Amino acid sequence: MRTILAILLLIGTTSAWAGPLQDGARDFQRADYRAAQAAWYPLALQGNAVAQNNLGGLYRDGKGVPRDYAKAARWFAAAAAQGNSAGMYNLGLMLERGQGMNADPLHAYMWYALAAERHDIPNAVAHREAMWNRMAPALQKQALAQLAACKSRPHKICR
Repeated sequence: MRTILAILLLIGTTSAWAGPLQDGARDFQRADYRAAQAAWYPLALQGNAVAQNNLGGLYRDGKGVPRDYAKAARWFAAAAAQGNSAGMYNLGLMLERGQGMNADPLHAYMWYALAAERHDIPNAVAHREAMWNRMAPALQKQALAQLAACKSRPHKICR
């Protein structure tokens, strides 16, 4: 939830989507989660990564909608595929915990590392390091190779 709030604070007013994003943020802060969902959903369908990440948070935390980890993971993946650092971090969490998908420490590490490099999600570094410390050396080597391969391509190819 902290990640959603952090992203809400980063929303600029120059975007064509700023009005509905801000409306959703205001609704979210008032705990009117249904209204926040209604504001963000059309934007998410149009490809707005912030709205996609925010919807993922609603589904993961069950805010105003039935908890659905698979839907949350899909929205986080859509945001991450566009380079959204909050989406990357949240997708890492889902992969680490096996929520909405099979647990996958290799890809969880990769998404945490990508988010950490952006320096705007404080918890990303700690999660990246904790995941690294739990991996066997062979898996660490694979994780570094996967991260390097991902960095050489657009994020939407990283899976």
